[in-house]
Amino acid sequence: MQSIYIEHNFLNELECASCVQFYKTFKEQSFYYECNHTRPLDLYSYKEAFDSINERVTSLAIRLGQEKEVYISNHEIVEWIPKSKMSLHYDMPRDKWSAILYLNDDYFGGKTIFENGTELKAKTGTIVMFNGSAIKHGVTEVLNGERYTMAYWIRNVR
Repeated sequence: MQSIYIEHNFLNELECASCVQFYKTFKEQSFYYECNHTRPLDLYSYKEAFDSINERVTSLAIRLGQEKEVYISNHEIVEWIPKSKMSLHYDMPRDKWSAILYLNDDYFGGKTIFENGTELKAKTGTIVMFNGSAIKHGVTEVLNGERYTMAYWIRNVR
């Protein structure tokens, strides 16, 4: 897949708010990622709490890629504070899919950018799915407020 798939209202506002609250509850278990000034919370230990959302994300990957089976190789909620940003990059080559779920949109900056010039401003509940190992992508600097996203990296089962 060389394209960027966008689906609005993938999550409802209550689901997004619950994810942000989950992050805030377990924030002390997140880690500081110095290179981009973010605080990811690895969700591997909490996967049962997100079964419904995870199932929707993997079903979308299967539908888009016409795969029989996929699995989540990494999954996290990320808090992006002012001055957080990420330069254009590729994800791991083993991951066929990268997905970003926007959990809020009440901040300035922090647009998702792609090497082809596409810029996406967050809309709460929207998912963006693409092949992150084939499409360079990044995030512009968060200028004000906190940006919360749920990130997925998905692999094919072989």
